Amino acid sequence: MLHSFIGFSRPITLVVGLLILFFAASLAARDIDQYTSGSWYNPAQTGHGFSVEVLEDNRTIAYWYTYTPSGDSMFLVGSGVNQGNRVTLETYAYDGMTFGEFNPADNTQYYWGTMTLVFHNCDRATLSYSSSLTDDGEEFGSGTIQLTKLASIDGMQCSPNPNAGLYQGNFYSETFGRVIPGWAAIAPNGEFAAVSFEAMAGVGTWSVRGTTFQGSGTAVSADPDFTFSSSLSLSGETSPGYRMIGNYRVSGGDRGTFEMFAVPALYRRGISLSDISGSYTAQNLVTGFRGNASITQSGRISGSDSFGCVYGGQITILDPSFNLFEATVTVSQCGVSDGTYQGYGAQIDYYQLEDGRALRLIGTNGKYAGVFDLYR
Repeated sequence: MLHSFIGFSRPITLVVGLLILFFAASLAARDIDQYTSGSWYNPAQTGHGFSVEVLEDNRTIAYWYTYTPSGDSMFLVGSGVNQGNRVTLETYAYDGMTFGEFNPADNTQYYWGTMTLVFHNCDRATLSYSSSLTDDGEEFGSGTIQLTKLASIDGMQCSPNPNAGLYQGNFYSETFGRVIPGWAAIAPNGEFAAVSFEAMAGVGTWSVRGTTFQGSGTAVSADPDFTFSSSLSLSGETSPGYRMIGNYRVSGGDRGTFEMFAVPALYRRGISLSDISGSYTAQNLVTGFRGNASITQSGRISGSDSFGCVYGGQITILDPSFNLFEATVTVSQCGVSDGTYQGYGAQIDYYQLEDGRALRLIGTNGKYAGVFDLYR
């Protein structure tokens, strides 16, 4: 697995290849987006609940499956325009249509009142309602209900950080006049890892305000035979779940631009340790060297190779709903490549679409970095 951490037999041209770990600031309340859709309810009041559907024109529809003050079942339908993490829905009630006949002429629509939904994060929301409609002389009235996310639509589960996900795209080095393919992962806690398939790495911090981001850190070599350390800065724009585009600069070295596109279908596929346990062949995507590794159902990594390198570590699933994990691997008996490498990885398709036959890992020990695929 860790041929990426073995002393290389050839020098590698150092161009844009970035491996960046960013530690973001605290995340603000999450704005409404397509991943807000799903089923919501109050666990202390099971028996009624909500279906929320976020539409493509920045509107939301909510269905409230509930009861009248006299105890008869009913449903309410509301729609409204999203405003950040809040939406106020004009709400209507219906009756008169007979089951089995479903004659629209029998249907009567009543204006019921308003519902306001405020989404605090992926799993918590507050409903405020107000109605002057009466049922057998008794008003529905007004009130507030705390809601919890019950279920998400398949492939539409929400991440606390809307920028979280897996990305692929290109870096363009102005210094060397080259376009280099790249890959990136952003964890829900705001840590960011990215690499172009060359031999330079960086660590630092980033912050996001609105649609813009800025970052700074230190760039280091991914080739133990040619080391360096320089300051790194970057800036750009992000569209959650879609695209990142920006500029990077390494002090005294390379500079250029990058464009990365999200792959939400892969990120929201979900993952478990039992899914990824087994024996693998591994290939360093920078050097092409190969090795072997095994992962247990508890996430333990172990292995050795013909160079005498010994390695062991741990994979930790962050959230089984999302295809992303943390990896910590200690390398020994490998000379200058020894050390503890930390980073991120994901399950990827290797031979055909949706086969999940491989893992991609990115790691750094602060001096060197490696990126590799494990496949079986």
